[in-house]
Amino acid sequence: MATVIYSFSLDEKNNMAVKRWLDSLPNRQRSREICTILEAHINGQVTLLEIYQKLAAIEQRIGNGIVMATETSIIIDEPPDIAANLDKLGK
Repeated sequence: MATVIYSFSLDEKNNMAVKRWLDSLPNRQRSREICTILEAHINGQVTLLEIYQKLAAIEQRIGNGIVMATETSIIIDEPPDIAANLDKLGK
């Protein structure tokens, strides 16, 4: 089966969280990660809106200095329902 290539565009101002996430991934893993999220959405596990809202909330908290680094982890106050949906990603 042949590989099919799709492209999309991001607005650096309105989609900064998505851009940062994509930029944080190794080049060879971007397609796999995007496909994993889209497949989860198609299967009803999580919506793209939920993903966007979570990324926007994290970006806002980072900007406001609410995210606190500890010696072993980063602590982010996230609602349990969103945490559960995020935990389903990649499974």
